[in-house]
Amino acid sequence: MQRPSRLIHASPSRNVIVEIKNALKIGEPVAGEKLRHSGKIFDVFSPISSPHVAVEPQI
Repeated sequence: MQRPSRLIHASPSRNVIVEIKNALKIGEPVAGEKLRHSGKIFDVFSPISSPHVAVEPQI
């Protein structure tokens, strides 16, 4: 489970764009501040040196 480095943007479609330290695969879980499962990755973009992912939050 990956913990995001920094929140970049919350989209109108209720998805969250975050910067991460390591590139991950689509469908992998993402943890929030208290290391609880917060959502799953559904898109990876930006350069490998500074990857960003779109996370579909689990409510």
